[in-house]
Order: sequence, then structure tokens, then C-alpha cells
Amino acid sequence: MEISSSEISERVKKILTKVLKVPAEEMTPDSLIMADLGADSVEIWDIAVGIEKEFKIKLQQNNIENIKTIKNILELVDLLLSKKA
Repeated sequence: MEISSSEISERVKKILTKVLKVPAEEMTPDSLIMADLGADSVEIWDIAVGIEKEFKIKLQQNNIENIKTIKNILELVDLLLSKKA
């Protein structure tokens, strides 16, 4: 079953809201995870684990280190889901 990009976005924002305690309304695709949303390195890993569980995918360390914006997360999830299909 293919997941739409809007569903991926909603699910990712839910994870970010849970980990970072930032309302989804304050997030845009270009929001910087650390600078704009205030994530620290531990929270980045919490986000990664949340994404892995939510989408049943495996992120590599270099994937996680390259996450700078919400758009990066969405593109990565979309790519990994398309490879999984």
C-alpha cells in the first residue's frame, strides 16, 4: 500500500510534535530541525527511532546525520518507502 506524501507529512509532523513539543502549525517543509525547532542531538535520534517505527523502515546513520529540514525527512521517508515497495 502506497502512502501519499500528505500522509507522510502528517505522520512525520506528529512524531516531531511528540518529540520536540512544537505545534505542527509552526512547522514548514523548510523548518530547520535544530535551529528552528530546537532539537538537540538526542532528540534527532528520538525522531529517527520514531520514523523507523512509524513507517517500518531502517535509517542509516548517514541518513540521520544529513537530516537538516522537515523536507529532508519527507524526501528520505518517501525514498525508503519506494525502495521497500
